[in-house]
Amino acid sequence: MTEEREHEVLDNALDWFSEHFRGDDLKEILSNSLGLSEDEIKEEGFDILFDEDYDLINGGVIQ
Repeated sequence: MTEEREHEVLDNALDWFSEHFRGDDLKEILSNSLGLSEDEIKEEGFDILFDEDYDLINGGVIQ
C-alpha cells in the first residue's frame, strides 16, 4: 500500500469514527484503541476533545 493510500484509509477511518462516536467515547477510541497521542488527535482536527468548554459526555459545548 502506498503512503498516499495509507493516509486516505486513515482519513476514512477517522471520518467513520467521528460520525458514529462522540465525546469521551471518541476520545477513548482515538487514544486507546488506535494509539494516537494527544498531539496526533489534535493534528487530525479533533482538538475540541481537549477543550475545557466541551462536554465530553454529551458531545457539545457547555453553555
